[in-house]
Amino acid sequence: MKITNIVFSPTGGTKKAVDALLQGTGINTSAYVNLFSKHFGKTPVSVDSEDLVFIGMPSYGGRAPETAMRRLSLINGNGAKCVLVVVYGNREYEDTLVEMYDGAKKSGFVPIAAVTAVAEHSIDRSMAKGRPDQMDEKTLIQFGEKILHVYENDSTLKFVPGNRPYKDGPAGSNCPIPNEKCVKCGKCREFCPVNAIGEYLKGDQKKCISCMGCIAVCRLGARSLDHEYIERIHGYLKSVCSNRKEPELYI
Repeated sequence: MKITNIVFSPTGGTKKAVDALLQGTGINTSAYVNLFSKHFGKTPVSVDSEDLVFIGMPSYGGRAPETAMRRLSLINGNGAKCVLVVVYGNREYEDTLVEMYDGAKKSGFVPIAAVTAVAEHSIDRSMAKGRPDQMDEKTLIQFGEKILHVYENDSTLKFVPGNRPYKDGPAGSNCPIPNEKCVKCGKCREFCPVNAIGEYLKGDQKKCISCMGCIAVCRLGARSLDHEYIERIHGYLKSVCSNRKEPELYI
């Protein structure tokens, strides 16, 4: 048996959480399917039925990213047991888990567990700063140990929190723009999962999915959101994200 990680991680927090779970299983043989890559879908992806699969993605406004779910639907799960992992910015994940649960089953996976974890908020990185931290990683490693037992005992997941029909997804797009630090290296354009960065490295508002990957990948800090928008959202997030939320395990 090996582990297959199917991950959509624009800013790195989701991958970090999944890696901690993987460490907890103690299994070193793993494969990685990058749902975030713009090159995903060029070749068919099929999972071995004996694999243990971790499916990880962030929560955007209480919903799973549309791009990630559409790409997940292209994968043949072959009845493999899966663990759903949602990462959010310490506000709420709302209907994300139940949406992932439904999508995984449609793709032929059998959910056996679900995990929620907290990472830095992708838009305002001062929220949940530094997470997942050492305390999170310790908890997630323990979850990984428990998940392995669930896999070995042929248990299935009966419940995840959330509502059907799902809540409305985020409205509109918050598209990062280049600033005076930009040297036009093009790294952000290559990293963008939906080809939303075009000529002069400006973002296409209609294509942009507000994943903030282009900001995360730029080592020069040469991409950013509108300052006034950040100031407005900071006040709101500070009121709803201040109390520390902990990782959760559903089995």
